[in-house]
Amino acid sequence: MEQIGRELFRSMMGLMQSLKDFSSAGPVTKSTMLLLFVIHQEAEQNVRENGIEGVTSSHLSSTMEVTKPAVSKAVSCLEERGFVERVNDELDRRRVYIRLTPEGERILEEARRSMLARIDRIVQKLGEQEAQEFIRLSRSFSQICQQMQESANIY
Repeated sequence: MEQIGRELFRSMMGLMQSLKDFSSAGPVTKSTMLLLFVIHQEAEQNVRENGIEGVTSSHLSSTMEVTKPAVSKAVSCLEERGFVERVNDELDRRRVYIRLTPEGERILEEARRSMLARIDRIVQKLGEQEAQEFIRLSRSFSQICQQMQESANIY
């Protein structure tokens, strides 16, 4: 088992390195793309659950596990580039929501299309059967990791 664990670890490290270099080389950095993606995902969830369009910087801070000043600075940069906007809550003017602008949505969609095209090329090289097996094993691995974390047996 120990040998298999080591091989799995090396494989995971190689995969992480490959993924690090995999993200789209578009008009924005990987960290900017990640922040746009998180804003998009969390804002959509907030609309579904609360009927509120956008996400607060406090929520982003806790979701991304970064400091509030770091989120504020990153959001300000995105705002200067026209990718996000800040909107005051109508009921509580102290609360500010962040949401993507049409330009932010366009950039995110462009990156998504680019990423899917790259993934399609990988699936072509792997073949459908191996790709399906990778999906199955990845999901299983993720579920086990999540269960271990939830039961406080953090790896």
